[in-house]
Amino acid sequence: MATAFTKIDALGLYLSGATVAGGGQPLPASALGGYRSSKEVQRLGFVVRGGFGIKPIRIDWISGSNGTGRSALNASGTTSLIWDPYDATAGTAVSVANGETKLIESNTVAKSIRVTRMSSDTPKGNLAIDVVDVFNDLLGFSNISSDDATAGKANYRAAFIRNHSGATITDIKVWIKTLGTQRVSGTAQLGSSGSGTITTATASGFADWPTSGWCHIKNAGTTREIVYYTSRTSTSLTVPAAGRGRLGTSAAAGANTDTIDAVPGIRVGLEAPSSDAIQTIANETTAPTGITWNAQTTSATGVSIASLAASADYGLWIHRDTPAGMVAGAQIRNSLNIEFVYSATTYSTVWSGLYRCANNALRLYELYSGTDTSPDLTATAATTSATLPFNHALTPPGSGNRTYHIVVRYRNAYGLTSLNRYERKTKIDSTGALVVKNPSAPTNMSLQGEIGGGGVYARAHYTAIDDDPVANTWAIYLANGSNPTGSETPILVPMTIENGGLFRRNVRPLSYLIGTFISGADVRALIRTRHSASGAESTNTTPATITTTTGPVGLPRVPMFGPGFGQIQRGASLGVGGTKIISAPYNVYLSWDSGYLDLWVGTDHIFRIRYDSSGAANNGIWTTYAFAKDVISGTPTSEPIDVVSATELYITSNGVRRMKIDRSAGTISFTSMDKALTRRSSNSSQPVFDATFQTLFQVYDPYAGDYATALDLDSDGTLRMNVPWRRAGTVGDFN
Repeated sequence: MATAFTKIDALGLYLSGATVAGGGQPLPASALGGYRSSKEVQRLGFVVRGGFGIKPIRIDWISGSNGTGRSALNASGTTSLIWDPYDATAGTAVSVANGETKLIESNTVAKSIRVTRMSSDTPKGNLAIDVVDVFNDLLGFSNISSDDATAGKANYRAAFIRNHSGATITDIKVWIKTLGTQRVSGTAQLGSSGSGTITTATASGFADWPTSGWCHIKNAGTTREIVYYTSRTSTSLTVPAAGRGRLGTSAAAGANTDTIDAVPGIRVGLEAPSSDAIQTIANETTAPTGITWNAQTTSATGVSIASLAASADYGLWIHRDTPAGMVAGAQIRNSLNIEFVYSATTYSTVWSGLYRCANNALRLYELYSGTDTSPDLTATAATTSATLPFNHALTPPGSGNRTYHIVVRYRNAYGLTSLNRYERKTKIDSTGALVVKNPSAPTNMSLQGEIGGGGVYARAHYTAIDDDPVANTWAIYLANGSNPTGSETPILVPMTIENGGLFRRNVRPLSYLIGTFISGADVRALIRTRHSASGAESTNTTPATITTTTGPVGLPRVPMFGPGFGQIQRGASLGVGGTKIISAPYNVYLSWDSGYLDLWVGTDHIFRIRYDSSGAANNGIWTTYAFAKDVISGTPTSEPIDVVSATELYITSNGVRRMKIDRSAGTISFTSMDKALTRRSSNSSQPVFDATFQTLFQVYDPYAGDYATALDLDSDGTLRMNVPWRRAGTVGDFN
């Protein structure tokens, strides 16, 4: 049975920095000597990724000899656990009682895990565990800032090697772990000083070395020099002048018989405690005194402790090197080999930590471009920029069109690039002009008269996933009794959440009231998608159609008289707010809400009639147009508002044109004006309607809670108002 704190688990590593032996100190950055903390350094981290059960089990420690990757902790029987690591096979089951802490071994003793059972609940099932390296722990130190990488820096930390077993441990050895295969120097070596190159005669000899880092050069097993290289190929290392003589060594000329090892940029030293404490340094950049530093790469030449009694501690100092001009990196490893003898058996393990080095100049947006194909994201970016937006010139083809596939990624200060692969495609012609692709046609197009009263909704769906650019507007074309062709003035509806409910990622719905129509009307609408910036539209030509079965709902013939001159039209079927299309081809429409009625042609606001029986000062007809006296004649349509063109509109009364709106002249003309309304009974829910002897303009009175006739055009051409005429921008405006 594997007892905790025995075998590979007999020797622990703890933070320094406590004020008393075994005191609290959880932060690696504060491990600057003094007393041993109660905080044990985790050799490896872990993330529980899946599985079920085993809820009463706490994972306390994973030995550094385990490989990183997907591992499993499995329950076997009622109280037993099995450790199945990523890079070894499962060991034997270990029974763990409630409250017990146990070492669970794989078939390789060094690859073990220490757990504690926290509940009487029976462990069941399994846990999928990703074993991972730890960033910025004691051995990894903090990340290196861009400024420190430029200037260079030295950092120091202290830990305690602790025998937390119940027996004496002997022959403890600590040495620097190499990070790649040892090679022999080839045809190029460093000179006695300055920058240079180191080569190896072995093909692809440096393939498993870090892309930048430290190299320990030895001559017949004796250190010649430790250098820092900024880059490598498969057979050569580039060493700058600032990379010479690192970690306590001096620059020396090399030879083609030298052995060369990839190593982390650290060295270690031991300090025996005095009254349970070692020296304390002022800060992380202050070197401890009296330490014999060691950067050797073998157990025979590293530091050693002959014997360590049960529950005894020994100080371990670590120096991390940052040369001036250090290259940015997202994952830089510090690693130590550990060997010791416990109960006559030799155990070996690894202590590691990771950190990053920044270079602010790497913070760039990178644009990759491919011509008529996806860009090569492994190649050098076509354009870079530190900020957004930025420009990139596209070269037009000699003839025809060319499609550029553009991907923009972001690189951070550690050299990590975002993984996005989404392409934006841009087509240009031989002159460099943008060729805009028509957006896809909508689907599920229909006209539906669901609301009654002659109201008709246009409905459709647009799938945006395959379009570039993506449409952002609906264009609805209407025609009177014939199929619209797309040459009419469209109703433009933004593709937003207000126009049809859920605005989904790739499917955008349309549900828009195009107007109210009489019973039996042949309503036809051509629904297209549009890209507003370029004006490109889908090319579909088949309209949606409907024949209405209900017309506008009439009002009861009950005239009501409120304050002032207004004739109140009882009935709420008109609704407090709404829009009525008068002429879709010329974009003429009425809109209304509580207290006002508007007439529009496109974005031209012809007039607004305000009526509020509780506040006469707010009442009036506001317009930028001038009133003019004229005798109007002509044969109208059957509608109260007769639209001839976008610039010529008529208001009819009793089937005759009696008022003219001339947008070119900016005038509203009629025969005469009077302030007294002639009250006659009516039966309509329309905002403007032609009664037998007058055309009435209705406004919802917010005080009375019903509709009032604020303006009428008599059959003799007299405009009668119980509200004042006010020039827009003089007394009031349209707001």
